[in-house]
Amino acid sequence: TITGTTRLTTLTVKGGDATENDAGGAVTQTDFNGRFIGTNYNITGGDGSTDTGATGGAGGAVATFLQTGRTTATVNITGGAGGQGNDTATQTGGAGGAVGSTSATFTGLVTGTFNLTTGAGGTGGSGANAQGGVGGAGGAVTITDLDGGLTGALNITGGGGGNGGIGAANAGGKGGDGGLTTITDIGS
Repeated sequence: TITGTTRLTTLTVKGGDATENDAGGAVTQTDFNGRFIGTNYNITGGDGSTDTGATGGAGGAVATFLQTGRTTATVNITGGAGGQGNDTATQTGGAGGAVGSTSATFTGLVTGTFNLTTGAGGTGGSGANAQGGVGGAGGAVTITDLDGGLTGALNITGGGGGNGGIGAANAGGKGGDGGLTTITDIGS
């Protein structure tokens, strides 16, 4: 928890990237109580990974996020990318880390552009020795409340689905799904 006015050029809260079949570290709760003044305000889920003998690790989520007070900055909220499916076995790539899976709330007025981008799905495995694994799903982004409203552009970009595996001696894996965006409330 950080209390009082925060003045930074850039603030970044990020879930950890996964490695092999190990999940990235999650940010379980973040509270900023007071006004934020800066250039960029970034909240990002970690990227999923691929593994040779198991399902790839999931990227770390930013589960609960709270910003009270006014926010003056460009806000960038991004879900983690899904990991690639295994090329030589059927193991699935790890899912990208979600943002706001429990809640993500801005209680004060947000002045600036608000960018929401969900994670891209992972590429399917190539199918070199067995059917290629499915690419991991991209991380979802959920905004529970923008209670104080927004003065600036709201840009919502869905993560692209992953490309299917190219297919070698066996069938390539299916590309992972792009992440889902959900906004439940925007105040005025």
